[in-house]
Amino acid sequence: MKREFDEAFVLEEGSERRLGTEMRKLGLKHLKGGRLHHAMMGHDKGKAVKRLIGIFRKEFGDVNSIGLGDSPNDFEMLRAVDKGYLARKKSGEYASREFARANGEGPAGWNMAVKGFVKMR
Repeated sequence: MKREFDEAFVLEEGSERRLGTEMRKLGLKHLKGGRLHHAMMGHDKGKAVKRLIGIFRKEFGDVNSIGLGDSPNDFEMLRAVDKGYLARKKSGEYASREFARANGEGPAGWNMAVKGFVKMR
């Protein structure tokens, strides 16, 4: 309820492309999450994760990072980490083919991805 870096909203089916165009004209970025759409100005999960990884590397040296998501609003974060995983949606589909796939839906998929990531290390 206390958002500082984006505004979440519900959008009527079919109006996403036009809204995205209008938002870009205003300097805003539009991303679709699992259930909600997000309007942002200059911020995304990827930028936040890059800063956090930088802090950890400064404090602890080399670190391995993992990202877990299920929607397009997670893509920048997944690109920023060493290994990005997508969990399956309730429909059984994945939001992209770009990232590794967690073999499960939601938290169960993320749990499997983390266990697999830890075993690889």
